[in-house]
Amino acid sequence: MRTFPSVMCTVICILTASVLLCLSTPALTDTGDRVHVVVKGDTLWDISTQYLYDPFLWPQVWNVNRGIENPHLIYPGQEILIPSMAMIPPPK
Repeated sequence: MRTFPSVMCTVICILTASVLLCLSTPALTDTGDRVHVVVKGDTLWDISTQYLYDPFLWPQVWNVNRGIENPHLIYPGQEILIPSMAMIPPPK
């Protein structure tokens, strides 16, 4: 039989895992597109790797985010629209 402290520990672990999962899931726009909120240390290279599984697609991420003048300068709190693979043109 489980004791009260072990049951509470299990409940706390499940709740903590749920909160962490929610925090790591990208937000969705009204159209279903993903949005990444930049944190300190992020780069378009890393964001492309995380969402599109290919760091060399960072120019396409930059292309759909017209508000970013310099791809080397993104700032914490900035929202980055993540294009779907269908929005990315095939290589030439």
